[in-house]
Parts: sequence; structure tokens; C-alpha cells
Amino acid sequence: MMAVSRGSVRHSLGEDLSTFATSLFRPGQSVTRATPAEKSQLVESVKRRFGVSEAIPFPYARTCVHAVLEAMDLPPGSEVLMTPISIGPMLEVVLSLGLRPVFVDIELDTFGPDREDLARKLERRPAAFLLTYLFGYVPPVEEIINACQAAGTRVIEDVSHNIGATYAGRCLGTWGDAGVHSASLLKYVDGYNGAFVITNQSALGQRVAAAAERLTEPARGRVRGCIRRTLIWNTALNRYVFNLATFPALACLKAVSPALFEKILGPGIALTLDAKALPAYYFEDIASIQVRTILRHLDRLDSVLESRRECARTAHRAWREVTASSSPSPEFPAEPAGQDPTYWQFVIPVRNTAVARDVLFRKRVETGTTNLLDLAQVQGIQLPNTRALKETRIFVPLHGHLQSGDYRRMFVALREAGQI
Repeated sequence: MMAVSRGSVRHSLGEDLSTFATSLFRPGQSVTRATPAEKSQLVESVKRRFGVSEAIPFPYARTCVHAVLEAMDLPPGSEVLMTPISIGPMLEVVLSLGLRPVFVDIELDTFGPDREDLARKLERRPAAFLLTYLFGYVPPVEEIINACQAAGTRVIEDVSHNIGATYAGRCLGTWGDAGVHSASLLKYVDGYNGAFVITNQSALGQRVAAAAERLTEPARGRVRGCIRRTLIWNTALNRYVFNLATFPALACLKAVSPALFEKILGPGIALTLDAKALPAYYFEDIASIQVRTILRHLDRLDSVLESRRECARTAHRAWREVTASSSPSPEFPAEPAGQDPTYWQFVIPVRNTAVARDVLFRKRVETGTTNLLDLAQVQGIQLPNTRALKETRIFVPLHGHLQSGDYRRMFVALREAGQI
């Protein structure tokens, strides 16, 4: 079996090479601020995709959240509920606005908020809830939104892992007051970063748009660095390069320096809570090349999602075959009626993530658990299901070239090692 990487970049290598060359030799048409016409084209495309009245481009999802929270004009000290698995900058943004984060534990089947914990936290009448949909799975959205509305709690949906997913036929990101998407590395819509806000509330949209008008000229080197990083990842994760070069290099590194191995494959976005102000680059405008790339990925999103769901169905069938004799069969996320997941990650339960990773690595499969931070733990708060996610849930790579037999071999190896 060829070595298998945990993920893949959504661009072709040719696209990244061409984009990087353009960023070097035609910077004025690529890594500078997007023109009004380019932004207008993106806005209209996003509006059509989500069926919303307002869409506003930004450089990062964290900037989107800052703009939305600021536009909501919440009193200082207001409580903002957060699902704890996220990037560190989301916590930085909440704290920078003088708001108080309150963390809601997650469920281990849909990876949405634990509804009992949410109900308890909503009794406090928090001002807002930053609801992050994790790994391409869909929780019971309508129930969550109704509970928040009953408490007078405004909802910001982060669909970065789950763009294109629906609940009861309605797009995620359109149920709450606003939705945000990050078009960063490895996402289904990957624009060398870039992001956008969506909302059907015109007054809120106007205030968010006013924040976007204040964004500054993007630093060319930063945008070019995003493109370069994507090209490097895309090359390293290419099926053939990964088999012949990347995986052997990782295997040597794991043998020589396990700590460095874990550092390289660990979290890529740091958390800085002692800074006096948010970094200036959070407030740089979206670049021309980012807008054009997001547009291309939106155009092909439907075909990407259908391919991904077919990969997940193949893996799911193999899982059922291997675990059919288990008593009881290991827990596995179901798909109740109305829920339409996108499987940005395919998550399975294991006894121990570190052991399971080693078992699969010996089978030439590089994978792991989420690299996102447990922001509650950072704040000294222990949430049991969030901790269990880190300790007992692992990602299984989904690739179009993998067949049922490949997935069966992975799951059999885990079963024989006592991990499922």
C-alpha cells in the first residue's frame, strides 16, 4: 500500500505554481487589495450560494468575528459562548473587545455543542454564541438556534469546516445572525486565506461592511507567503511525492526526534493572550488573488463535496464490515434525517489516539487527532467531552484513490491492536 497522507490541498499543483509565479512577477494584479469590481463579483457569488442578502469579504475569519461582534455593540463584560475547539485567535478577538468567553462542551457524535451544557449556559442569558461546526458534521441546528433565540442570545456560525452543508435543506451559516467562512489552507474553499461574512440582517450587514471599509492595504509579502506555504504543502502531500519522499522523511524524523515530529505535525496557529493589541495584519484587506481563487473554489464546491461524500461512504461501509462482530459496535456518528454533513474530516472512536496513530503509521498511514486548541483548557476549564475528543477520536484520511480494501486494512489493524 502506498503511503497515505492525512489530508490534501484543494488546488492542483499547476494552479499553485502559476499563482506563485504571478505573485512574484505581476504583484500589482495579484497580491494587492482586491478591486471593487472583484469584491462585487465575490459578494454576488456568495449571496447566490447561501441565499443571503449581505456578504462582506475579509482577510481572515477571526477578522470577520471581530467585525460582527463589534457591529453587535455588546456592552463590555458581556458573555460570549464559544465551542472550545477552535483556533487561538478566536479567543484573542473575544477578549480584545472586552467580552467574557464562556465555553460550552461538545457532543461526541455531531461535534456540535452539548445540548445539556448549552441549556445550562443559556440560563445566564449570554449576549452571543460563536458556534463552530467541527470537521464537516452537522448538529441539530434548529434546536440549537431556537434555544439561543429563546434566551435572547445572538448566534455567529463558523462554517469554515462545513461550507456547503445543510440542515433541513437550509445552508449552515444562515440560521443565526451571521455566518463566517475562512478560506484558509486545506479548506474546501481555499483561497490562500481570505474570508467572508454572510447575513440576512441588513442593519448588521451595513455595520460589518463599514468595518471592512476601514481595512488597510494588504502586505504583499504576507499574501505571497500564504501562496508559498500552500505550494509547499501541496507538493509534500501530493500522492506520489508523499509516498516517495514525504513519508520516508517523516518516518526518519519520528525515529530520530519524536518531539520535533510532533511539533511539525502539531498546531500551526499560536495563541497569544499577553499581547496588548491584535496584530495589524488581521485588519489588512483581502487581496485580488484571494478573491479570484475563492471564486474558482466556490464554482467547483458541489463536485468537491459529492466526491468527498462518496469517499466517506466507502470508508463507512468498510467500518461497518470490520466492526460488525463487535459487541457492542464502536460508537460512530450517524446521519439523522435532514442533516447533510460534508466530512471535512472522517472521525472514528479509538481507545487511545497516540497508540492508534502509531498503529496506522506503521501501516504507512499518517494521521492524527485535531490540531485545534482546547481553548477552555487554556483558560483552566476542563470539559469532559472536549478532553475525550483529544484522547479518543482520530481522523481517517479520505482520498479518491483509496478503495474499500484500503480502509478495511486500516480498521483491521486498529482492531487487532485493540483500538476499536
